[in-house]
Amino acid sequence: MPLRWLTYTRRASQRLGFLKFALHAAASSEGSGTNLTVSDLITSQVDLRPEPDLVSWLESFKGRGKIQWNLSREGDVLRCELQAYYVFRHPSRSGWLSPKGVSEFLETVPNKIGFLESESRMSEPAVVFYRVLMDELERHSLVAVAERNPLHLSAAQSYFLTYYILISDGDFLIPMLKELAAQYRSRRFTYLDAGSILPDVMLEVVTAFTSVIYLDDDRRKLSTLETSRERVLQDIATRREREGSGSKRDQIIVPRLEWLVDLGFLSRGNGESTGFYEFTPEGLDAATSLGTAYETFLRTGFPDQALSRLLDEHYAECMSHLAPGHPTVGRLDPETLIEVLRSTYDAIGSITGYVLLRPIVLASAIDALGSTKTIFEYSEFVRCLQEMHERHSDWITYTVDRLSTDYQVKLLKTMSSSPPS
Repeated sequence: MPLRWLTYTRRASQRLGFLKFALHAAASSEGSGTNLTVSDLITSQVDLRPEPDLVSWLESFKGRGKIQWNLSREGDVLRCELQAYYVFRHPSRSGWLSPKGVSEFLETVPNKIGFLESESRMSEPAVVFYRVLMDELERHSLVAVAERNPLHLSAAQSYFLTYYILISDGDFLIPMLKELAAQYRSRRFTYLDAGSILPDVMLEVVTAFTSVIYLDDDRRKLSTLETSRERVLQDIATRREREGSGSKRDQIIVPRLEWLVDLGFLSRGNGESTGFYEFTPEGLDAATSLGTAYETFLRTGFPDQALSRLLDEHYAECMSHLAPGHPTVGRLDPETLIEVLRSTYDAIGSITGYVLLRPIVLASAIDALGSTKTIFEYSEFVRCLQEMHERHSDWITYTVDRLSTDYQVKLLKTMSSSPPS
């Protein structure tokens, strides 16, 4: 029962696109043995044309003291940090990483969602994200100015990342999204409005899990949640958010929401409305669908299994609302399993031949998300894997991973010689 979001409410949610810089640094270090860091990448100096809007925006930070951008100008050449250019090109124009923010980001995002085993070693899901969901042009944009902004997430990247964020903290985040969607279906809101719903969400989680908590560690988490709820209620009553920014940083009542913008659930206003958020039509449908499915699994089974059931059996259906092509969710033919998995499987290049099923299932949706093609639930792949192994054990084999949370799959035949359907 992870509740990490509560601990890192103000740290966790800078631009999720910075995850790509973390993976590139890890991949570069792993491949060459160099100690390339995220800081090296995002603070590297780039030469730009001095566009008036860009110059004005960069210079507006000069009096703030903390953000320098390493800004300089020589004639018709403007020099600044790489991240400054990409943050400027992002619709929100916020979410940069300070020197301290880099370490906090690494601790909070790639580590907590299981993408980095160390700063120089990617997990298998991270390898899939980096090799399959990021092409060569995007990887180039991490080391030099490019037209493609790596701080933007593609539909496939959002689909993949949302899944691992929910694995990490879905028992809290899904009820939070559901409550936000219920209260602000057609209204704008601020981060303080979002903070004000947290006590109700916390109470909902405590109520749902109290009867099924047995482990000491889970009891401590539930106790921490109850204590946090009391603190939030007190902060709301005393309007603690009026204190200085240093205090705000550690307040649960002022949560960051930019990660929901990156994933497509929310949009952020411009100009005078820059402090306001609202659901995108697609994000509202996805949030509502996630909340409804989660409530159903809570009501019809064990609460501590509700999240895993949703992610295994209903995730594709919920997230299809966010996909640009609004793909349908269907039933997978076992005889096509090898063909569906092959390209992602090959990209991993496992030494043993065994790869985790879950990340390659998520990545297999990459073509369907931007079209009207069909996507499939993880449970469909598991069913087909078992059926296919019974029919053609010389074509595909599998085992259970060491944590018993996923299958490890090995394809034994090439796609050109896959069995006829």
